[in-house]
This record gives sequence, structure tokens and C-alpha cells, in this order.
Amino acid sequence: MFGDPDREPLVPVGNLGAHSIGYAAPAAIISIWAKMVRFSEPESANIDGRNVLSWVNWKSMVAGQLGITMKRQGRDAAWPLVECKDGHVAFVHNDRDWNSIVELLGDPFLESDVFETSEGRLENRDHYIEIFRAWAKRRTKEEINTAFVELAIPGAPAYTISDLFSDKLLRR
Repeated sequence: MFGDPDREPLVPVGNLGAHSIGYAAPAAIISIWAKMVRFSEPESANIDGRNVLSWVNWKSMVAGQLGITMKRQGRDAAWPLVECKDGHVAFVHNDRDWNSIVELLGDPFLESDVFETSEGRLENRDHYIEIFRAWAKRRTKEEINTAFVELAIPGAPAYTISDLFSDKLLRR
């Protein structure tokens, strides 16, 4: 499921299952703590590794039950990973974000009739994704992230380990 469809699949480093189960434990603890703080009610959690692992790949499981084979989509992904000046950003968006996307990109072509409906946007997806790709290549992850936040577009930068070392939230 990971990587460019024209290349060999990417294999996550280490044990993806163990890492996912390891993520579930602190997430459960934080949820318990938040409920205690907010509602003053005790809570407990049971973490079952089998359930965590079915969550990790739930889309493939559902697709398989529907007779659909999941595959890597690369540039055709609904929410593509797009190159920018200093790395990559995930262009995550929904129909409700369209007006913000038009404002973000500032391209009059996006105001044309072909983009008025969800169906029209889907049929002409390649056009607006290419406009976004060109826009993103001229900007840094930070510039794009700031614009996403200001316009409430749920995209995000793809941070590297180096980025995380300099992240102001993690440096405290």
C-alpha cells in the first residue's frame, strides 16, 4: 500500500504491527486522562492487538469484502503528496473546501463552470491538481501550512526527522 505504483512497494521500517499497537497504548492513556480532566469520571481501556491491526488496514479489509483490490495510487491518489520548495505536502481536501482552494490558488480558471459541482471537480481533477502542484513548487512547507491553517484546508506538510528536531512544539 505504500509508495509510488510505478516502483517497488515501500516497506515500513521495523515492525508496523508492533509500532501500531505501541501507538494505541499512549493514545488510550491520553484519552482516559482527558475524560478524567473533563468529566471527573474514571475510565479504563483494553488494548487488543488484533483489533489495532484491523484498524491499521481497515480500508483494505472493507475493499476486499466488496471484491475490490486496493492498490497504490501515486499521482492519482484522492489526496496526493505534492512536491514543494523544501519537501512535500499532503493536499487533503473535501468538497466543502473548494471555495478556500480557489482562494488559496488564486487561479481564475478554477472559477469556471466545469468546477461548479462535485462531479465536475472529479471529472476535471487533473486540471486543478496540476494548478496546485505548480503553486506548491514555489512555496515552502511552512508557507503552505500557514495558508492551509488560515483557510481551514485540512492539508499538511510531510515532515522529515530533521523538521521534527526543529519543531517549536517538540523542542520544549
